[in-house]
Amino acid sequence: MNNAINTLFKRKKNPFCLKKINFTPTMSSNCHTNNKILIQSQEIKPLYIFTNTKKQKLHEYKKWSAEQCVNSISRWLYDNKNNLIIMKNILRPIKANDITILVNNKYEAEIIKKKLRKLNIQSIFYSKKKNIYKTEEAKEILYIFRAILNLENKKKFHAAIATNIITKNFEKLYNFNQTEKILKKFNKYKILWQKIGIFAVLWNIIKDFNTYNKKKYSSDINKINNLLYIGQLIEKKSKYIFDKYELIAWFKNKIFEKNNIKNKKKYIINDNYINISTIHMSKGSEYLITWIPFAMNYNKTWTKNNKLITNNKNIEKKTKKKQIAENLRLLYVALTRSILHCSISIAPIIQSKHKYKKNRILESHKSALGYLIQKKKDDTIAEFKKNIKKLSNDPYIHVHKNKIEPKKILQTYYKIKKYSYIKEKKKKNYINVLSYSKLCVKNKVIKKKYKNEIIIKKNNHTFPKGKNSGLMLHKILKKITFNKKIDTIIIKKEMKKYNIDKHWFKNLKKWIKYIVNYPLNEENFSLTQLKKNDYIKEMEFYIPIKNKLKCEIINKIIQKFDKFSKKSETMNFKKTKGLLIGYIDLIFKFKNKYYILDYKSNWLGSEDCHYKKKNIYKKIIQYRYDIQYQIYSIALHRYLKNKIQKYSFEKHFGGIYFLFIRAVNKKKKKNAIFYTLPKKKLIQKLNNLF
Repeated sequence: MNNAINTLFKRKKNPFCLKKINFTPTMSSNCHTNNKILIQSQEIKPLYIFTNTKKQKLHEYKKWSAEQCVNSISRWLYDNKNNLIIMKNILRPIKANDITILVNNKYEAEIIKKKLRKLNIQSIFYSKKKNIYKTEEAKEILYIFRAILNLENKKKFHAAIATNIITKNFEKLYNFNQTEKILKKFNKYKILWQKIGIFAVLWNIIKDFNTYNKKKYSSDINKINNLLYIGQLIEKKSKYIFDKYELIAWFKNKIFEKNNIKNKKKYIINDNYINISTIHMSKGSEYLITWIPFAMNYNKTWTKNNKLITNNKNIEKKTKKKQIAENLRLLYVALTRSILHCSISIAPIIQSKHKYKKNRILESHKSALGYLIQKKKDDTIAEFKKNIKKLSNDPYIHVHKNKIEPKKILQTYYKIKKYSYIKEKKKKNYINVLSYSKLCVKNKVIKKKYKNEIIIKKNNHTFPKGKNSGLMLHKILKKITFNKKIDTIIIKKEMKKYNIDKHWFKNLKKWIKYIVNYPLNEENFSLTQLKKNDYIKEMEFYIPIKNKLKCEIINKIIQKFDKFSKKSETMNFKKTKGLLIGYIDLIFKFKNKYYILDYKSNWLGSEDCHYKKKNIYKKIIQYRYDIQYQIYSIALHRYLKNKIQKYSFEKHFGGIYFLFIRAVNKKKKKNAIFYTLPKKKLIQKLNNLF
């Protein structure tokens, strides 16, 4: 395997493109000398190159290459008797777990996974996704914005001007005239932030301080993209967090918070799963057999992005050189992961814009593998074939030209078992993030366990219960347009995503139609009467709590002004402050008043009569929905106060609807609706308390 890689990289004098990095042929260790791979009972060469001499566009190459990869793997796994591995003098058949497919990103992994699934082969994908908030650029943006808000603080100001975004020459950093100019600019940015927004400030900083041409940024396009992307994320949050200091506190929390282990999942790996890994993730690992299906892939858009930054041709050449050098190092990492065998696929690639021509110059040399094979030249198809012939003469490399037919695996596989870690102790965050469900977590009453009933008819009562079904119904109602025909594609996609049986499709389509047409009030107003500008779905809100929130004070207020809170048990939670967050299913406008609507998928019984007012009231008390609509009311009250001139609670606040969707049917009985309008004093007192 080492000899095969050495012959490939010896084709050029300076294969890594940079003079500073020399290529030294590697020697293999003695521990793997007797290990072999046998296909059809014959020892095969360590490096297989699957080739197609027909000209292809890049997307055509990806499709062909993925098929070659999957088909060859299916043939290795199909015949257990003749496809064998010799490891430490032990002869055994090739297992799926012996094979690792190396890709560049999750999109390439998804292409491979789909192809493998068709042949009944299961796979696991490993990737190491970088958090944008953990980058150096995020910290520098934080220092700058923090200084803009606190111009009197010298330490914060010096930290800002010492960043790579602003500083060009450290010797001039403490020059009085220079710092005075920057201070004036920071004052302008503060005004610009107030008038236009935070993204406009960042964009002006990049332009004013010529960040594109700084050493740190001119060589790396990703760093500039990171700056702009972070700016967009903060701009998006500023629509909900109006206070600038709260916004920067949220941003600081995002940067310095530790990665949540709760979200990471560990897989119990079975011999029946193919491993798919990104090349970056594979660094330092070794695998028995590897497949690199997209080795000829290259970045087509770098020149366009670079031209947006600078018109300097020298910088363009340097960037191009560094890009190919990085790709060559990455290719070397990918090839050196395998112990026994590695398969790659190559093809002559042309631009997608131009038509096919006989003597058309190829673009294959733009990829790292093409760079080595074509020796940096943009060869014709005839020269490309000559280079492939030379490779086929090597004793360690086999060039495979024939198309491989797939073999569908007959055996079935078990699903991957997952379990998650949970940290016992959590460190205090800069801002404590709360929600309605977190406040109520200790106050939940244990749910009744209903006995399994024999399903005779398919309707909204017999529809599968549980959180999964509720999430699916919410997603469908979020994606459909109320005043148009119901999109069946949305329903089918969500059913597939949440593993709901296909037999429910017709009933579900009718049910969604009934929900949208259901009369919400005595005037027979329904969601179908709403136009696009009359509502917002899944409205995210942030309520900053400046003072420490005490449960005793909240209990006194809500029990005094709300009849459902009077009947409920008292709330119990520790003193807390920070941000109260949540999502409102629907906010809509009707006759110049604004209403909240929340979909409830609770199962109260197998018949319509189980959804009477008494039973609904019990559920509101049981699950503390009174606190939910009170928090939602404060969020909408604050939002309208900022948006509407001469706002008043009586004129503009319409109330809250809870729509118990399992009670919605063709008959249009009114027992599916719960409506309430909180008292003005209640909302005012809670608002002042927060």
